[in-house]
Amino acid sequence: MAGGSGAEVTVVEFLDRIPARIDTEVARQFQRMLEKQGIGFKLASKVAAIDSTGAVLKASVEPAAGGAAQKIEADVR
Repeated sequence: MAGGSGAEVTVVEFLDRIPARIDTEVARQFQRMLEKQGIGFKLASKVAAIDSTGAVLKASVEPAAGGAAQKIEADVR
């Protein structure tokens, strides 16, 4: 749970690290800090589609370079 809010957070990022425009080591430490707070990362990935037909959104996330998609469920608030 990120930030004690009871929400699960997953960041989907097309690039292979976050944030892309800062020093690699600083970016790595920043990501570790966020992971300790419960934020998950899907790096080098892209959202290929979103199914919003039900009560829960279903995002289809696949590797940026191509490959098998994975489903991530989310609610809307």
